[in-house]
Amino acid sequence: MQLAISELPAELFAGLLDEFSEASSAHEREGLARGIDALRESYDEATTRLGLLSRLLASMREDVAATLELENAGLALFASGIAAATQQPRDLIVLACHERQTVRLALGLRAAGQGDAAIDRQVSLLDPSDAVPAGIGAIPPDRAASLLDAAYSPQRTDR
Repeated sequence: MQLAISELPAELFAGLLDEFSEASSAHEREGLARGIDALRESYDEATTRLGLLSRLLASMREDVAATLELENAGLALFASGIAAATQQPRDLIVLACHERQTVRLALGLRAAGQGDAAIDRQVSLLDPSDAVPAGIGAIPPDRAASLLDAAYSPQRTDR
C-alpha cells in the first residue's frame, strides 16, 4: 500500500520531514529547506483520510454505534468507530482485525458495548472460520477496556 505524504498523521508527517532535513548534506539543505517549508505550509491534517473520518465520527455523536457494523461502515470507519468508543489507538484496532486476533477484536467490540451476537457477527465477517471465545459478552465493557489497555501497554523490563 502506498500513502501520499499529505495523508500521514501530523506526528508522522513532522517526523518524516525532520528525518529528511537531518539526512541531507550541507549543500542540499537550502533547497530541501524550501521544499520542506512548502510541504509544511500545504499540509492540513483535517483533509487527510483519518482527519475526515474523525470529523465524520464527531458529527455522528450518538450514532457512533452504527460504525460498529462492518458491513455498513466499511473497515476504515469500523476501526475508527471502535477506537473512538474505546479510546484505544486506531492502528491497534486495525491490527486486531487481522488473522489470529479474534480475542483482541472481540474485547474491543465488548469495550465498545457490543453483546455476544454483535461480536460474533462482526468477527465472522472478517473470518468466518474464527470463533469468538464463549463468555466475551459477559465481560463488563470497562473490564474489556482494561484488558486491552494492559495488552497494549509496553511491557516492563525491570522485573
